[in-house]
Amino acid sequence: VAEAPTPTPTPTPTPTPQQKVKPQPGKKKDGEVEVRIRPYAVLYVDGQKIGQTPLEEPLMLSPGRHQFRMVNEQYDKDVKVDFVVKPGKSVFKFNLME
Repeated sequence: VAEAPTPTPTPTPTPTPQQKVKPQPGKKKDGEVEVRIRPYAVLYVDGQKIGQTPLEEPLMLSPGRHQFRMVNEQYDKDVKVDFVVKPGKSVFKFNLME
């Protein structure tokens, strides 16, 4: 009776972490930012389109200065402001009508 050959283990590739450039809700970083814009706007952070507010989840951004751009075509608004993200939770509030 012949013995079955011993299987040789196949090396499992180690996944390499990929760096995300676009700030995305739910991604693990150091600063969690709840965004509150009135009445509503399409939000861009550092030139990257995030989406229309209200956002479903807080943004996860690296600590430091970021540029928030809010566009509301209905009210002809296009506003840019700098916001400093701190480690932990913070809230970005902006009223486009003021």
